[in-house]
Amino acid sequence: MKPYIYSILFFLATSISFAQTKKVLINKSYTVDENTVLNLDLDNADVHIITSKDDKIHFNYQMTFYNYSKRKIDILLDKSIVKTTKKKNQIFLKAKNSAFLGIDIKYHSNFDYKNFDNPINIVYKNYVQNFLKIYKERKHLYKTKDSLIAEINFSIGNDFDNYIKKDIDNYPHKKASKSDRKIEKKFVIEVPKNVSLKIKALESDIKLDYDVETNFKMESFKGFFKFKRLNGKNNQINSSNGILETYGLKNSTLKFRDMSKVNIGVISNSKMKLETSTINVGEIGKNVIVTDFDSKIHLYNFNENFKKFNLKGNYTELNLYKVKETNFSMDVFGLNTTLNMDGIKTSFGTSKEKDMFKILQKKRKENIPFLGSIEAELKNGILNIK
Repeated sequence: MKPYIYSILFFLATSISFAQTKKVLINKSYTVDENTVLNLDLDNADVHIITSKDDKIHFNYQMTFYNYSKRKIDILLDKSIVKTTKKKNQIFLKAKNSAFLGIDIKYHSNFDYKNFDNPINIVYKNYVQNFLKIYKERKHLYKTKDSLIAEINFSIGNDFDNYIKKDIDNYPHKKASKSDRKIEKKFVIEVPKNVSLKIKALESDIKLDYDVETNFKMESFKGFFKFKRLNGKNNQINSSNGILETYGLKNSTLKFRDMSKVNIGVISNSKMKLETSTINVGEIGKNVIVTDFDSKIHLYNFNENFKKFNLKGNYTELNLYKVKETNFSMDVFGLNTTLNMDGIKTSFGTSKEKDMFKILQKKRKENIPFLGSIEAELKNGILNIK
């Protein structure tokens, strides 16, 4: 009888441990000061950075595995690296998950639109079709700075995930089963506001939950990056093949390549170099310069202190809004350029011409506040005036 009872107890114990297993990958703290630089080297990681309540950086990374065997968990964790070091005023974190673990994390971190009862059924098809229709209709709609910031605040990543989030009550989500395998992760870094940040990120997601007043530097490939405001004196971002959203940028040097979406609430005193990306800016402030190749740029508003804005683009689609209602001057030069305005499409130049010529001019209005001037060069481009 006793062996039988022991067998039942062993079965229950193994079943419970198999159902849910919690692992702490790191739980460590460092005392820092205003001269400290936090260096993050992330690979397939999902990190939430928040404000520290004391003068320490706190690293806490834990995962809960549901319905994974001990053997499988050990295999996944053996391929992961999470370590910290300190050298003088430099704190270093290296966090590298196995490729499978990184994919598995992302699968459960956002909505999985493949997780329908039947991915090929008519409900799924209609959902995608409705999304594409709405996205196409809203793509060129005017937005205020505040409405774009609200959109950023709501966002969980790509536009389809955001569409599902808005319509979650009608989302035909598969009911969760007790036997479903999933991984819940919680990677939180608490950072004092006087610490500078330097980030290298590969296929990682980063959410930064406070306004950064110190210098900020980031190089990234793929991933989703959501920041509040970067107000430091020397911010540098070099990102490709991802999504980046921020309430605001100041004093920044930005390079974006093949970015599927960049949403910026307001930008000032900054230079942007763009290539094959989609950029939405809620408000242009002082001293903004843009150079571009083959991107789609939406500039919704220019604030009362923007003074001067310069853009040079090749194969650029530039969208300007509220042009007639806003008192700024504008000179646009083009070569083989198309102008869409008031429902009329006009083409200028040919591929054989070499010198740009003025295709559009807007003069300032007298006796009302003057915002500033826009100068744009569009070679082989499209200008949409809304």
